[in-house]
Amino acid sequence: MYYLNQNYGQIQPINVLINHGGWQAEKIKKEKIGYVLPTKITSDDVKAFIAYTKDDKKMNEHSKHAKNVALSDYSLDIAVKKYLSIIHQILPKNV
Repeated sequence: MYYLNQNYGQIQPINVLINHGGWQAEKIKKEKIGYVLPTKITSDDVKAFIAYTKDDKKMNEHSKHAKNVALSDYSLDIAVKKYLSIIHQILPKNV
């Protein structure tokens, strides 16, 4: 959900785009972090997506939300804490 801006050497959030359903589509819609295309794309779908990409307010809002979701749900710190929690549950208490 991030890309490295080659011009400025900064990491910036990007919106998420997928073309299938399931939990990822639900997460994108619920968290307002991107755009979900149908699996069979029509010309109307393309027009709607183009309109989305030209809506600067929505694009910026979704980028901010994507950054927050990435940091809160998928950051390295969060992953390490989850793994450590599992390891502490498995290991004997005296280790």
